[in-house]
Amino acid sequence: MDHKTLLLDEKKKLTLKDKLKKNYKSILVGIIGVALTILVLVGIAIMIIVITHISSEDTPVQLNIHIQVGECKSKSIEVNQEILRRDQSLEINFKNHQDPHVTLLLTQFKYKSIENVIDVVKGLAYDYLEKVKCQVTLKKMNIMKNKGKYAMWDAIESDCLQSFCDIAVEKLKPFVSDSAYSFIPDWVKKLGEDKREKKIKMIKKWGSPNVFEEYDPHITLGYDNNTEAIYNAAKNITVEPCSFMVTHVGVANVGAGGSVLNNDTIYHVFPEN
Repeated sequence: MDHKTLLLDEKKKLTLKDKLKKNYKSILVGIIGVALTILVLVGIAIMIIVITHISSEDTPVQLNIHIQVGECKSKSIEVNQEILRRDQSLEINFKNHQDPHVTLLLTQFKYKSIENVIDVVKGLAYDYLEKVKCQVTLKKMNIMKNKGKYAMWDAIESDCLQSFCDIAVEKLKPFVSDSAYSFIPDWVKKLGEDKREKKIKMIKKWGSPNVFEEYDPHITLGYDNNTEAIYNAAKNITVEPCSFMVTHVGVANVGAGGSVLNNDTIYHVFPEN
């Protein structure tokens, strides 16, 4: 083999090595690029999870702390079904995942404090109901006091029920969401000036309009945004007095018209049967 041929062979070898080096560099750059892309995607996923968790922790959850209505349950269902028969757009149906009840406190709670709220309600059942025998009497009345969205059955003022409400509101205050202190329901805005200011005062202090001296215990028998429909359906319905002993307290997610949903994520009744 002559000198010229050797030089050509050596040049070919060097060219091949250069190509291999370039290929290795390209492959390495590609691997690094893929690795960095994966790291970025993992980082974004972690950020989304963290942000979602933080957001859910801060999201207010509306809950209804209430008492069950015992001996007056069947009558409540009967009247509700009569209204529903006359008003098909009624948004409360006691035979379809909603419970008749008397509210103690309806407000927005901190999502992260839900377990605390449930524990407080459970404590109320065992600490208060076992010590205090409380009877609630519902009035003889026309359930449409005025032309509005609600058909209601009012309870007669009761010291024991008022005390139960007061205790519940005080114990649950640490878990009320900040947003509750500035949220003013539409029905409050439509009240007369004097009553409206009293309700707003309760909202700013306790996060709910119907507490302490503004507590207004009742069973909501019907709710419909169509005021004409519910008024015509319920205007001639008069309920007779009914009494029940307070034996169970519950916490539940809220449906239309402040209703208690018995098939949602949060639904607990104490004492547990």
